[in-house]
Amino acid sequence: MVKSVKLSAHRRRRRLRTATDGLLPVLLIAAFAPVAWGQEGGAGARVARDEFRLNDTTMVLRGVTADGASIQVKKYVDGQWVASPVYDVKVGGRIGGKLVETRQTAKGVEQVETDFSTGNSLVDILPLVSRGEVHRVRIAELDENGRVVGEREEERKVTRSAAKVIYEDRRGLARELWRASLPPPPPWGTAQQN
Repeated sequence: MVKSVKLSAHRRRRRLRTATDGLLPVLLIAAFAPVAWGQEGGAGARVARDEFRLNDTTMVLRGVTADGASIQVKKYVDGQWVASPVYDVKVGGRIGGKLVETRQTAKGVEQVETDFSTGNSLVDILPLVSRGEVHRVRIAELDENGRVVGEREEERKVTRSAAKVIYEDRRGLARELWRASLPPPPPWGTAQQN
């Protein structure tokens, strides 16, 4: 009977290195493939249409111009999300960079360096692209007197137009980042009653 033992990632790599010297790059690429889309928090998890989270980094598309895009990078540092200033990136440029801040502390003035570099490069800018979305909407059912007697759920297809950029991650895979668009107004209007 063969006993099954779960090895750590380091031991798996070491065992692969000793067993297959020539096939190591191919096996390592297969071993560290990205996880499935839609898992919350994992590497390569799709959080929302306007944000892409890779471990502790989030990129947000703030706007596009004729020759570049404004992209903000957020990093999870010391238990909180820290936002970088908006980077104006031209096509072919790197997204992110290092930020040196000067802070006043009890010991005096101190320079703190935060690394907002992502390893991604901007490939293309699409200023206005349409995309279809499906929304579930609850609709109140009324009787003949106008009183609410229940509600039903209905799917509505909405076409939105927003800016999109295509970037290349550090592995060379093409990814897309959409600009956040406002949700559609509710069917009964946006006026609030006091």
